[in-house]
Amino acid sequence: MAKKNLARAAVAFHEAGHAVAAAHHRIRITKATIKGTAETKGRIIHHNPLVNAHPDVGTSAKTRPRIEHRIVVSFAGPIAQRRFNARTYRHYNAHEDYVTATNLAGYLVGSDKERDAYLNWVWVHTENFIEQEWPQVEAVAEWLLEHETMTGAAIRKLVFPQV
Repeated sequence: MAKKNLARAAVAFHEAGHAVAAAHHRIRITKATIKGTAETKGRIIHHNPLVNAHPDVGTSAKTRPRIEHRIVVSFAGPIAQRRFNARTYRHYNAHEDYVTATNLAGYLVGSDKERDAYLNWVWVHTENFIEQEWPQVEAVAEWLLEHETMTGAAIRKLVFPQV
């Protein structure tokens, strides 16, 4: 595969990982795209599951899973990209994903040591999720490579074909 096509495919798998994780965690997706901008090579636009949650004030039994799901969505992109082709992965490509996950984890734990351990656990959990859902990640990535943009409805239809 040519270098340019490999880089484009890596972005598609990255965004597909985010999209499949968001769909599975019932986070409403508007779209996923691999059309680049000045800031990003691709992106997924979805509803913020923490609207009205106020985790900075405190977390509840209802808020905690929403925060964790959002962390899984953040990690799913870089993990899917690594699974697709580890040589295309660079830590700086997922900087915003890591910042989001780290900031959100801070609402759930008390110390940096505990946060790091928690994030390691969520990373492994997300690796297992991506492995299990790999055919769906591939299907979304292939769609993105062919069409560049995928609506939330199309993502849900691919992820949950029986619904």
